[in-house]
Amino acid sequence: MFRWIFLFVIVAGIILAGVIYLDSQEKSQIPDQATQTVQRPSPVPGSGFLSHEQDTESFFDFHTHIDIDNTDQVQERINEIEKRLEEIGHNEQAVPFYGELNLLYRQIGRFDAAGEAVRHIGLVHDEASDWWESAILFYSWAVTLPDPEEALVYLNKSRESFEIAIEQVEIPGLLTDYAILLYSIGDVDAALNSLELASAHEHPTFLSFLYSGVILNEKGKIDESISYINKSLDLADTTEEINFIYSVLAEASIEI
Repeated sequence: MFRWIFLFVIVAGIILAGVIYLDSQEKSQIPDQATQTVQRPSPVPGSGFLSHEQDTESFFDFHTHIDIDNTDQVQERINEIEKRLEEIGHNEQAVPFYGELNLLYRQIGRFDAAGEAVRHIGLVHDEASDWWESAILFYSWAVTLPDPEEALVYLNKSRESFEIAIEQVEIPGLLTDYAILLYSIGDVDAALNSLELASAHEHPTFLSFLYSGVILNEKGKIDESISYINKSLDLADTTEEINFIYSVLAEASIEI
C-alpha cells in the first residue's frame, strides 16, 4: 500500500503539473557547476522534484508557428528536431533541440522520450539538475507500464541518473526522491539511509521525516516511526503541508 503512495506522489506531480521545479531554497544550495534557472510551484507540498526550465525567449522562438495543443503539429515538430539532431550530432549545438524535445514530449505524455532528451543534455553539460530531471521522468514513465520487466528497465535508468546527480550534490529533495525510487524497487534499507541523509541536512524538509516514519511503521518500529512523523509535522510550514502529511498517514493506515 505504502509503495503506491510513493508512486502516486511522483505520477501526480508529473501528470497534474506537467513542469515541476526546485524550491528556491534548495536551488541556492546547488554548487555553481550544477545550477541552472529553476523555480518550482509544486502540487506536492515540499517535494523536491526538479524540472529543466527552458529559456523563455528561446522557447517562443521555437514555437511561434506551433500550436502545442495540436498533437499533429507537436509530432511534426518532434520529427523535424529528430532529423536535425541526426545532422548535427551530439554536442553543445544539440542542447537547445534536446531541451525543446523535452517540452514537446512532455506535452504528449511521452515521459520516456522526454527523459532521454534530458539525459542527453546531462551527457553534454553534466549538471545535477538535468540528471535529476531525467531520473524523475524515467521513474514517471516506469510506473505507467503494465509489464514489470519493461518497467524495471526504466527504473534502472532512473536510478542511474539519480546516482550521477547525487555524486555532484546531496540536497534533501534529491535524496528524498532517490529514496522513493529505492523503496519502489524493494531496497528499503537503502531508501531509509537516503532519507536519513536528507533529514540530517542543514535545511531538511518535512517529507524526509514523513517518509522515514511511514517506512519505519511498516517495519514495526512504531515508537521511532511516531517520532519521525511528529518531526515532519513540526517542519511543515503550511496548512497544505500538514493536510498532505495526514493524507499520507491515512493512506498508510497510521494513527498518531
